[in-house]
Amino acid sequence: MSDQVLGVINPVLAVIFAITAFLIWRRNPEQRYILGMVIAPISLGFSMGLNHYFVIENAMVMRLATSVFAFIAVIAIVSSTCIRSKKKPPMAAWLFGAVVTFALMGFSDPATDVTVWVFLVNTFCGLVFAMGAQ
Repeated sequence: MSDQVLGVINPVLAVIFAITAFLIWRRNPEQRYILGMVIAPISLGFSMGLNHYFVIENAMVMRLATSVFAFIAVIAIVSSTCIRSKKKPPMAAWLFGAVVTFALMGFSDPATDVTVWVFLVNTFCGLVFAMGAQ
């Protein structure tokens, strides 16, 4: 199977999940936490689509853009889960963590090795999920 076909599967599934969550929210609009479940798959699908289909000269811009959308997706889904369980999400801590992660990304060189960026993004997302689970 072609890489182009395999690369479109995640964004298409993300759009399907987002449409489904949007229809659920339209049925009961006072449940605002469902909007986070609309934002998360759209943002994650956009991040995956950017990463797969757009190759630009400046790797740093692309990695930062995909990371922004991944961070938005993780924060949206975890905050909607917190709101659903009637807990206040620590949004300030998450935004501070995202800024620190971006600062650390700025000190690394993605042209030589993207492993550092993968570890940074995964660590931030893991911490957000752990804080949400706690």
